[in-house]
Amino acid sequence: MAWARTNGWVWVFACVDHDPAEIWTHVAKVGDRFAALQPVSDGVIDRWGRLDADVARGLSLRHDWGPQHRSGHFLGLIGWLGIADDAALLGEPETNGCAKPRLGFSDRYNTSLLIGRLGHQTPKEAYQTAQASAAHDQLSVAC
Repeated sequence: MAWARTNGWVWVFACVDHDPAEIWTHVAKVGDRFAALQPVSDGVIDRWGRLDADVARGLSLRHDWGPQHRSGHFLGLIGWLGIADDAALLGEPETNGCAKPRLGFSDRYNTSLLIGRLGHQTPKEAYQTAQASAAHDQLSVAC
């Protein structure tokens, strides 16, 4: 939870794709399983354009042991999407403290922050570069 000047105490849920360092966040007054799923759903829609059975097959989701992430609803939806449940080690704290509760933060971060390990690209650019490279590799193999 975080304190927001205009809204008081809020729940902050974040989903990070660690390879390109892209982030999706959701801020909610109620920190239930539905709020916890929002950034996951946003990330899946951003990557695959839809929520559908097995659309994210092969993706692994590491999360804490909070009750929102252990609920049947949360685990059921990620399973339906094809996402593997990769809960953190039991006893790890319920967050790593990297989420920032600001509206619009995720979009500005993904499209504006230059990250050195990504060749001074933004997370969105790094993802697009990786996708273009993968498509080029697939074309090369197919030729």
